[in-house]
Amino acid sequence: MKKILVLLLSVSAMSFAGAAEGKAVYASKCQMCHGPEGVPKESMAKSMGLKPLADSHGDVKEIVAKGKGKMKPVAGLSEKQVADVAAYVESLRK
Repeated sequence: MKKILVLLLSVSAMSFAGAAEGKAVYASKCQMCHGPEGVPKESMAKSMGLKPLADSHGDVKEIVAKGKGKMKPVAGLSEKQVADVAAYVESLRK
């Protein structure tokens, strides 16, 4: 039981660390369209067909790397940065 608790806390800490690092990447690459907290401005939502990220579905890593709909792939990110952004977006859903 103690090992399970330690494992869960370790996984949770790793997810949080990725989310914290992902927030910085999100701020520089995603925020201009998706808003600082994952809620786009009404005009941007209407013109680009964006929903709040908390309401969105799909594999964030794939969407960031390959794009989706009107969104183009986000260039210049390492695999770790993509994973960190995905962790941050997941944290917005909770």
